[in-house]
Amino acid sequence: MEAPEHPPARGTEAWSAFVQAQRQRIVEQLERYNNVDTAQEQLAERGDLTPYQRYKIGTVWHYLYRALAKINEGSYGRCDRCGEEIAHSRLLLVPAAVQCAECGRKEER
Repeated sequence: MEAPEHPPARGTEAWSAFVQAQRQRIVEQLERYNNVDTAQEQLAERGDLTPYQRYKIGTVWHYLYRALAKINEGSYGRCDRCGEEIAHSRLLLVPAAVQCAECGRKEER
């Protein structure tokens, strides 16, 4: 998705369209990550899940579902930690972003 010159203003039809497009991107990611066949193949071949599969299950799914909840709550695009708006460019890059870049950096420390 190419970033528009200016992000849509909250409460506008353009914002609603953006959020719906983000919802679709998140749902598509969840569908890919919920591919049971891939996990079953790995279990059959390796006897265990790959580290990446474990990461997806333990971390990525959490953020994807949290982002969907924020869409339903009407708080999508606001940081869970500080309440400030998440940069439009960050949301385009990471549709499931639930923290602004600054709070994300603080959490990584």
